Amino acid sequence: MSPQQKDAVFCLIISGLSVAAFLILLYFQNIRVAFSAFAILGLYGLAPLLFYRKGRKKVLIDERDVEIGKKAGVFGFKLFWVAFALAAVIVLQIKDWNSSIPIIYMCYPVFFGWILISSARAIKILLLYRQSRGR
Repeated sequence: MSPQQKDAVFCLIISGLSVAAFLILLYFQNIRVAFSAFAILGLYGLAPLLFYRKGRKKVLIDERDVEIGKKAGVFGFKLFWVAFALAAVIVLQIKDWNSSIPIIYMCYPVFFGWILISSARAIKILLLYRQSRGR
């Protein structure tokens, strides 16, 4: 398994834990306490230390890995923007033009967008590696 695949699996696990902790805290506490579950996303920062440590004369990432990473990143951001636009239209349909929303709701796109981008990127990386292995 390449370092990028390990990173993708790690990312999916961290995202899943974060969403699960959010939902559990939301069930037992209020929304402000539940947002603390997104602190788990800070563990993403451990990925370079865990998976991209370079040994002696060892090549970690080649050109194919770079291309897969680029394609997966673009896919994640495209999916985020489609979801963001869709969410804006849905909110506009639920609320009318002259209503307001509490500012705490502006945090939703940040955290869930982060999870959506990183999870979509990770899934795309795993799929692209599976496709390239079959060739």
